[in-house]
Amino acid sequence: MKWIKACKKGIAFFLTVLYIVLTSPFQFGSAFANAEKGGTLILLGNEDLPPIVYNDNGTAKGVVVDIAQAIGEKIGYNIKVLTVNWEKAQQMVLKGEADGLLHINHSPEREVIYDFSNSLLKSEFSIFVHKDNRSIKYIDDLRGRIVGVEAGGYPCLLLQNYEDIILEKIINWKAAFKALHSG
Repeated sequence: MKWIKACKKGIAFFLTVLYIVLTSPFQFGSAFANAEKGGTLILLGNEDLPPIVYNDNGTAKGVVVDIAQAIGEKIGYNIKVLTVNWEKAQQMVLKGEADGLLHINHSPEREVIYDFSNSLLKSEFSIFVHKDNRSIKYIDDLRGRIVGVEAGGYPCLLLQNYEDIILEKIINWKAAFKALHSG
């Protein structure tokens, strides 16, 4: 029951923040410059981040997709969400091929190139290891090891600062978990 209350509070907070972000021309000036009232905003999401955002047979789905589209209806904008490779999505926004990104984590490097709204969702990251490996608990335990990361993802950005952690870009999460399982 406590979990349900916490979820409801989190969703209410998320909706409030997302509404403020989408209705604030100061925070999303470039996005609003490309779409007149009643126009279309193109937002990109990670194609492989269920249940937040993902590609389901060519259709963008997920909690942030539903919320972004609902808010778009309330404020008079058509919201078109596309799901693409996360690294490509970030490049598309930088090139002006889309108006914004759904669910991107802050970092000092990213703050130089993107404008951020207030946080919409709390992101937590985990280190997944083979079931027989009990020695890895912290980032420092990854030194000298190969670590699978999503290209353009926050863990990739964070871990690239550790010279002795070997990063291997994963194709998708399903393939990464299969590789981890097989050793």
